Amino acid sequence: MEKGIPRKKKKEKQKSGGDAHHHQGEAAKDKEGLDHAPNTKELLDLKQTRQLYKSNLYRLQLEELLANVGVKAARLKEFGPLLIAINETLNRLTGRDIPADFASEFPSLVFHFILPAAFTFTRPARVDVVGSYVLKAVTKPVTNIDIAMEMPKDMFLERDHINYRYFDKRAAYLGEVHRQLTDICTSIDTPQQQQPERQKKKKRKTGGSNSEATTPAPPAPAPTPTSPLAPFRPSLAFHAWHGDPRKPIIIMTVTPPQDHPSARRFHNWRVRLFPVVSDDTFREARLAPSWNSVRQPTTTSSMLALEEYRRSVQKGGGERVGKSRAQEVEREGLALPPTPAYNAAVLEDMRMRRHVHLLVECLEKWPALKDTLHLIKTWAFQRGFLATPKCPHFTSVDGFTLSLVAAHCTRAHSGAASTAAPQLFKLTMAFLARPQLLTHKWVFGRGGGAARGDKDPPQGQGALYDSDEETFNVLWRCGLHMQELHDEARRTLSLLESASDPFTALFGIRYRPEFSWDLHIHVPHDAIPPPNKLPQAGLFDDHGGKATEWEQLPHVAFAATLVALLRRGLTDRVHGYAIRFVPPASSGSESDDGKYCWHGEEVPPRCCGVAVGLMLDREHMNRAIDKGPSADTAEAKRFKAFWGGKSEIRRFRDSSILECVVWQPPATDCIFPEGHPTHPSVPTQIIRHLLKTYFPSLHATNDVQMTSSAKSNKRKGIEEEGALATARESERCVIHTAPLTMSPSVSDDGTGLWSAFNEFKSHLDELTTLPLAIKEVKPVSPSFRYCAVGSEPRAAGVSNTRLLRELRGGAAAHTDEEEDGGHRRVHDVVIEFEGSGAWPTDEAAIRKIKTAFLIKLQSDMSSEFGIESDLTAAYADVKYPDHIFRVRIFHPKEVGGIAAQVTNPAHNLKTRPDDASLKDLRELWWRPHVGALLRAMALRNQAYSATVRLVKQWLGHQLVDRADDWCEHVVYRVFQDPSPFMEPPNTPHVGLVRCLLFVSGFEWEGAPLTVDLDETLAHNPEQQHQLQLAYERAHSKGASTSRLPPLWVSSFFDPHALLLPLPTAMNCKRIIAKSKAALDVFRQNFEHPSAGLRCWAPLFTAPLSAFDLVLHLHPLPKLAAFIAKTLGRQHKKERLKTQREQFANLPASSNQDPDGSTDIHPEALSDQAMAGGLTAMLVNQLRQRFAGTAEFFYNPLLAPPPLIAVKLHPSAFELKLAGGEGERGGQSASVAFLGHVMASMGKGLVSHPQFVAK
Repeated sequence: MEKGIPRKKKKEKQKSGGDAHHHQGEAAKDKEGLDHAPNTKELLDLKQTRQLYKSNLYRLQLEELLANVGVKAARLKEFGPLLIAINETLNRLTGRDIPADFASEFPSLVFHFILPAAFTFTRPARVDVVGSYVLKAVTKPVTNIDIAMEMPKDMFLERDHINYRYFDKRAAYLGEVHRQLTDICTSIDTPQQQQPERQKKKKRKTGGSNSEATTPAPPAPAPTPTSPLAPFRPSLAFHAWHGDPRKPIIIMTVTPPQDHPSARRFHNWRVRLFPVVSDDTFREARLAPSWNSVRQPTTTSSMLALEEYRRSVQKGGGERVGKSRAQEVEREGLALPPTPAYNAAVLEDMRMRRHVHLLVECLEKWPALKDTLHLIKTWAFQRGFLATPKCPHFTSVDGFTLSLVAAHCTRAHSGAASTAAPQLFKLTMAFLARPQLLTHKWVFGRGGGAARGDKDPPQGQGALYDSDEETFNVLWRCGLHMQELHDEARRTLSLLESASDPFTALFGIRYRPEFSWDLHIHVPHDAIPPPNKLPQAGLFDDHGGKATEWEQLPHVAFAATLVALLRRGLTDRVHGYAIRFVPPASSGSESDDGKYCWHGEEVPPRCCGVAVGLMLDREHMNRAIDKGPSADTAEAKRFKAFWGGKSEIRRFRDSSILECVVWQPPATDCIFPEGHPTHPSVPTQIIRHLLKTYFPSLHATNDVQMTSSAKSNKRKGIEEEGALATARESERCVIHTAPLTMSPSVSDDGTGLWSAFNEFKSHLDELTTLPLAIKEVKPVSPSFRYCAVGSEPRAAGVSNTRLLRELRGGAAAHTDEEEDGGHRRVHDVVIEFEGSGAWPTDEAAIRKIKTAFLIKLQSDMSSEFGIESDLTAAYADVKYPDHIFRVRIFHPKEVGGIAAQVTNPAHNLKTRPDDASLKDLRELWWRPHVGALLRAMALRNQAYSATVRLVKQWLGHQLVDRADDWCEHVVYRVFQDPSPFMEPPNTPHVGLVRCLLFVSGFEWEGAPLTVDLDETLAHNPEQQHQLQLAYERAHSKGASTSRLPPLWVSSFFDPHALLLPLPTAMNCKRIIAKSKAALDVFRQNFEHPSAGLRCWAPLFTAPLSAFDLVLHLHPLPKLAAFIAKTLGRQHKKERLKTQREQFANLPASSNQDPDGSTDIHPEALSDQAMAGGLTAMLVNQLRQRFAGTAEFFYNPLLAPPPLIAVKLHPSAFELKLAGGEGERGGQSASVAFLGHVMASMGKGLVSHPQFVAK
């Protein structure tokens, strides 16, 4: 020891010396540079990352996720004062005698009253903190603290577990706890020195202080001690545990004052009080799954039992008669079926602390299990198994059950204590994904499963016992959800094994019902039939067994029966079912997990609502006939008994005579076809028939059905909420199918387009006098890939326009869209001839040769096949009986120069070419190639084309134009790469909502959206980097192309997004904003389904309040005179005379300007088509005239559209007009003036301008 150095300074010296050595070590390490060999720890980290995480990115994502969803231990310790206060308050509860009439004492709770019995209430025998808080595994967003209150053992008799006596006493005990806690909470804000009210009244009567001086006052009562909960200001509510009113718990919400130091600490936290009993309260052997504990079905006949008991009391000797009846029921109960669900509900309270001890033991041995629990709960949250505050639907799966499953997998694996959380998570997924999960049984901590016996749960449910006695099944609540849990685990395991970065698919997205449910059946809680009204399971259960268990909850029994019925009726049309329970609407506060609560003065509903989601099979869902057994077999009787009068005998070509069920073909693609009773989809027809047959009390309605009075009022433009409310009150069941038909057929819809096109190709092949042979004939129009909007015939004579106008509440104006008018539709076709060195290199010469080829083509088609054609300088219209093919000719030399620049990802485009220079390349090369690849997707996935049509209609009704090609590319991307979902959509509305999700969530400002239309030409990493650089160069601030639309889509054929027409910048912003709003509409309609068109109104309505001006157009009948006057025959003759002077070799039937621009003619187009073309011309003129001043929006799908919306730039309000003689420089242009100028440019089309008031 050095002398003369104080102890404190010596420590500082040692510390500084240590720091010096540390810095020297760091300096030496830095000297080695970054190229030194990795040490052992770094090598282990690299190996772990490669084996467990596959990539550093996935590892960093998981670490960040665990840091965000978990609650730190220091944060949990802050709740210590609250827990101490709750413990002290529960220990201060006073005892009292609870009378036998529980319902009178606690009217807000549910009782059964088979044999009521009074008991003495005392404070809890012990109070324990259980659940995730003890395990330090609380996972956001649901943050709860669970407290178990052990009820005294002496308040129960040996056989109180029979006939709901345990549940009645449990509810009464909880009711008394709630009552006393409510009194304590009410008195917290009352000053302790406040005198009683009667003493105040006495003061006023005696005249104040003089009276008090003569009359001695009684001694003041002792002051009430301050409640430990006073600083926390708690509020209480009852909560039905797992939607079971017979097992209520107490939810305590703590809201301290804002100035309290712990006010922010308790935000979004709840304390749940669970009444439990000790392990030895009842004999566990009597609560095994094979025993009966309910000697009569009280959920169906509890009222009858209560009336029988009351009548015996009125006759005298009620107690003796009641007891003798109870003994008789006890003896009869030996032959009754077992009640495993009832027994497990009792054992659940007895085993709560034991299960917590099991989890604590596993956490001590495997510390990574805590992070595993976070991952599993987050995984379950994202898939809807665990409810959240934003989603009221819930399942019977809870986080504690999943924690026990994870602990079982960890203990059964017996791995090292250093096993990482991802590996334990994968072990749990492997257990849930194995096929034996639904057929075998397991014991907690044991590796192998065993075959099930007669006393075990049936096939399709889970069986994981917590002990060797096989008394309590941990998965007893999850029976209805085990198949869905198994399927999701199987998909998760596939992602973990195949995907390089599965984080987003596993934990990054919330799998809401609208993203996967093709069909949604919603039954409200007040429409759930009681169990005794359910149909016999043997009618539709293939095994002849029971679909529901004895003494199940009403909504659970109904859901099990409904799913069994749907499985039998829909067969292979459905490949997946999802069951969710919907909490009833309550005026009480909702808990944080989405399940319903109620206050002490309210009466809870008897059950929850039921929502069943169906995932349809796209290959079989619209099969129109179901073949049954042979008519002369025994199975035929059962088939006829199930289908009733719908079954009929049919003979087939193979001479077989079978029982069959025939369904009507569905409507073909119009918005809201389910509103027509004769044209719903086949699954909807089947569900309606089954509900009508087996649940006559449920009047199944559809989401677009309304009463006749409501329809007539809406046609008149009357807003009558009463009619809609009346319709909703009469609904007992809603079949929710979203706004488009579920029949995504790729057929020609009766038009025979491809038959006519094949005939046209055969005619071209037979032409022998052409100078060159035809190399290829390429279809171009969207109709060839079934994506054209407006070309499909309307179902039942009803058009989209009329339905949408009814939807918006306006009058259904007359429209000619319902009739084709006999006009044939025009389809673009591109012809490419074989190569020849005789082709010139000059572009003008190439165009003249192409015109000569068209003249020869017209002549040969007319002379050899008698097919007429109209000829122009740029194309020829070949007229077939039902279709017109507009033929253009492509030659590579015409576009070779610019194509080398546009299609090269590495080419640096300093300026973007204008549309005029890209027109030929886009129309003659890009569209044919891309169209063929898009059609291939339509043939591979039938829902693709219908999704494209629906997305186009949605964009059109949001007043977005020039987005058709962009829409097809985005939909292609959603179907080609459905991640984070495992499979592409099966129905159009699911495809729509996934497109909305993709558009609203993609980072458009950081990188281009790359769509690989041809997988054989997929971009390699170098090309991806080149595309990224091209995107950054085009969007750099100093580039001349900086003002580009943000929704950039690139492909192998168009790496710079030059050929793909993109929406304008303003429309791009509107598309993203409207996508987010549309997702909210879907979420609201799925969480709160209601019949009627109004639920989908915001989806197909653009609010005009966002615009500054609205130019209203004349309806179609008033445009006929204007069209005839403007584009009459005299005008046509003058134009043709000018054309003949410039092109002497053109026949008199030409109808095209020499520059290739299209002219509009009444005899070639219908009034409807011409009105649409004139509107498009007007919008283009307005955009050119007011460029930089205003943006114009209209619906290009409606011909004519009802309006043109105008959004003015801020500079428009200070615009100076200058134009020659009419110059008024220095004057500010008002909105009114601009509106009249715009209306004057559309004279004959525009009815009047409207100025939107802000």
